[in-house]
Amino acid sequence: MARLGEPRIVTRPRSHGRARYRVDGTGNRVLVLPMRCPSGRHVLPTTGYRTTSRDGVLHVECTACATASSPDHAWRLDLAGELPPTAEFDAEPYASPHP
Repeated sequence: MARLGEPRIVTRPRSHGRARYRVDGTGNRVLVLPMRCPSGRHVLPTTGYRTTSRDGVLHVECTACATASSPDHAWRLDLAGELPPTAEFDAEPYASPHP
């Protein structure tokens, strides 16, 4: 525990790596979201998910894992620039949650 006047060390959860993108047929960038939660137990479009972004990190939370208080219930993906206006799910780019 830090004493009064000492700086606090705040640790951020480990990133799962960089967010993936693709370019659609009209030349627009599309954010590619992981199809399954980090544990691999749930298919996010089926069981539910929530996305938020802050400080250049995208959080993709599995609502089923969060409800069950699973310690690793969200992907943490580093963003490259602004969020594109569209996103889609794909299992291939995120096959392993820990690079």
